[in-house]
This record gives sequence, structure tokens and C-alpha cells, in this order.
Amino acid sequence: MKVKIYFFGPLLISLYIILASGCTMLRYDSASLPEETKREVYQEVAAKIQSCLDKGDMWYEKGEYFRALVNYRAASFFDTDSAWLQKRIEELNDLIVSESAKYYQKGLRLLPDDKEKALIAFNLALHSNPENYNAEKMRVSLFKDRAIRNRVKELENEVWEAISSYTASVEEILSLDKKIGRLLSFDIANKTALSAKERIDVDRNKYVGDLLSKARNLQAAGELDQAGDLYREARALSPDNPAIRKRLKDIQQQKDVNYFLSLAEYRFGRHDYRNAMEFADKALCIDPKNEDARHIISESLLMLQKVTLEEAKQFFAKRDYANALAALRELLDNSGKNGEAVSLASIVKENLGKEMSQMLAEGRSLYEKKKFSKALILFRYVQEVDPQNNIASTFIKKIHNRLKTIESLR
Repeated sequence: MKVKIYFFGPLLISLYIILASGCTMLRYDSASLPEETKREVYQEVAAKIQSCLDKGDMWYEKGEYFRALVNYRAASFFDTDSAWLQKRIEELNDLIVSESAKYYQKGLRLLPDDKEKALIAFNLALHSNPENYNAEKMRVSLFKDRAIRNRVKELENEVWEAISSYTASVEEILSLDKKIGRLLSFDIANKTALSAKERIDVDRNKYVGDLLSKARNLQAAGELDQAGDLYREARALSPDNPAIRKRLKDIQQQKDVNYFLSLAEYRFGRHDYRNAMEFADKALCIDPKNEDARHIISESLLMLQKVTLEEAKQFFAKRDYANALAALRELLDNSGKNGEAVSLASIVKENLGKEMSQMLAEGRSLYEKKKFSKALILFRYVQEVDPQNNIASTFIKKIHNRLKTIESLR
């Protein structure tokens, strides 16, 4: 996240030069610095802030909140006016203290019955917050227990035996990971575990890098299943890697897009243009830049216009002006100004108007002759075609009233 550096005065330059010189106090007048030197200092400070923010974001993504907090605090030392940064620091601090306290209390509850589980809980409290001094005191106290020391020694020996015959295979990395994790759960600062972890992490990173490179090439070639298998293999080695999670999510999205495109193409081939557009639109919702989906929608729309216009012509030929007009309205709503459709719609409206006038006249005649049921059929048809037609609405009400009166007299 890019942030603005809100202040750069003599004090900031002084602080920066003190920090850069190993906190040795220097006597100088910052105002006398050349402008070019000041700019260089400003740019270097800005770069350091961004570096701290990037590291903070990386650890935050991995769930390592204390490490994230350390980097955010370093950034806030120079950038004191960033509301976002201050809020993130406050939220993280509360989260870290709360989570560490939860594990500490769990350790206290376990202590009377199971010292090993209590020790693991205190180590988790320290992992969440290395500044939890109560948890550190309990950890040190438990290490005075001979059974605990023997258990840790046993776990250390397991790690040593595994690392002494280590050949850097994927299976060994995964196996050692578990052994190291178990040892660190008892002793968070164990040198044997940390040394072994540093060694296998080098090989892990190499394997993960190679797997990601191959997977990216397969993904680019459209071999999504094979790429997904390699990403999952990389995730097994590096479960907390946010880049791998993102790649797997991208793979699934690509599969979803391909699925909807396949359905759209199938529907298009079956001349079901409306559903073809619907499935292509779903693909576009996932991938707004997908040209194949855009092409299917464009082609489906053109074909739908042709089909709808042909339907309208057929209705017109049968003097079914109402359905002809409905088809033309749908066409014009979807395609805008289609010259042939506009021209035909004008003719249809004229003919429909004449037809409605004739029906209204005939309906009135039937009404006067007290043939209410037949008159009602005509007026209802007019109202269905033209819901705003007041004459049809008025006569429908009159007929209903007449029919009710006749029914009541029987």
C-alpha cells in the first residue's frame, strides 16, 4: 500500500541521519544541507517506509501478526499522520494481546493436570506475542521439570537423526517439518529446531520456486488440471504462501470461465441465443476482459435480432399485430435503432390502431345489443394489448356491473 509522507522537516532529517549512523548523535545544521541532498534523504525515507509496509503486509497475509506489527511500527515512526497505519497498528496490537492472553490462560488451566500441554500453550502465547512476559516466566519455570527437559531432548534427537541423513527430498522436508514443529511447540527458541528449519527452508524455497515456475507455464498453456496439481504440491510444502493460494483461486476461476463458455457455445449451436448470452455473461462476471465471452454475446445478439425480426414478420403476415409489436419492441429494446424493425413497427402500430378502433366499435355495438359476454372478450383483448386504453377499461367495468345486477335478479 502506497502512503504519503506528510512531513519532512529538519527534525525528520536529523532523526534519519542519527538512525542511519547507528544512533550516534551528530552536530550539524540540517537547514544547511543542499536541496539535492534533502531530496535524496526524503526519497530514501519514503523507500524505507514502503519497504516496512510491504513486509508488514506480507507477514499479515501469512497470519504472523507480531512480525507484521513490528514492521508497521517501524513505518509509523516516520509516517505519524497515516490514519490507516495507526488504525492497523491498534487493531493488530489488540489482536496480538488478546490471542496471547487466550493461550496463556489455557496454559494455566492445563498446568495442574498436563504440564506438556500447558508448556505448548505457553509457547503459543509467546509465538503470538513475544512480549508476554508472564508466559515466558511460566515457560522457564516448566523447563525446570526433569520430565519436560527429557521430552525436549528426545524431540531434539529425532530432529538430529533426521537431519544427519537428510538428502533434501520433498518427503524428508515434509517429515522434518513435523518434527521441527513438534520441537518448537515445546521450546519456541530451540536452536536445534531453528537451525534445521533454516536448512530445510532453503530447499523448500527451491522446490516451491521450481513447482511454481512449471505450474505457471502450464497455466498459461491452458493445462489447468496439471497446473493445479503442481500448485497443490507447492502448497503442501508452503501452506501459508499467499501467492500459491491466489494461483489456485485463479485456476478455479479459469475453470469456471471455461465451463460457462462451453455452455454458451453449446447453446449458441442449438440456436438458443438467450441462454447463450446468459452463460457468456456469467463468464464475463468472473473475467470481465474475456474476449470469447464478448464475442458470443455479440453474435448471439445479432442472431437473436434476425430471429425476432423474422418472428415479427410472420405475426404481421398473419395479421397478429399485437404479437408482432411485442416482438419488435423486444428487438428494439435489445438492439436500439434497427432500421427495418423501426419501419415495420410503425406499420404494425398503424394497423394495430385500426384493429383496436374496429374492436372498440364492435364492442360498443355488442354492448348496446346487451351481448355483454361477447363484448367483454373484445374489450379485454384491447386492454391486454393497450393497458392504458380508458375506453376498454370503462366498458369492462360497466359490463361487470351489468352482469352482477343480472345475477342478483335471478
